[in-house]
Amino acid sequence: MALHPIQNIAAYGQNFDEIFASLEAINLETGKVKTFSKNECKFGYRTSVFKQELIGKYIVISVRIKLSKEIHIDTSYHSRYGSLESELAKFATPPYTIADVARAVTKIRLTKFPDWTKTGTAGSFFLKPGYYQRKTG
Repeated sequence: MALHPIQNIAAYGQNFDEIFASLEAINLETGKVKTFSKNECKFGYRTSVFKQELIGKYIVISVRIKLSKEIHIDTSYHSRYGSLESELAKFATPPYTIADVARAVTKIRLTKFPDWTKTGTAGSFFLKPGYYQRKTG
């Protein structure tokens, strides 16, 4: 089964930096692969080192995450499109499962964005392919 990321860095009660381990990126000048730690990525709200001092210098080719075996579900997320709790209430009852939350998040995301299987997205902290060229070209 393929897993696909469907949320932004701090959406739906999970912060990406809580599960991020490292990433590999290709240096566009040298062609060499470099591994970046969490600290080196300098994650912030909708930003990273790849949107700042390393803009246009690397392409991220893989991301490693470390998931916990302990279940922690935070349903308190609210957005201008509604709350995670109200979406969950449409089809599930507490205690919610991870599958319930994934289903609710997917439903909310479908109201916000085009179908991600047809229109790809790199999220908020990595630039989409071609972004740098459009901004500077």
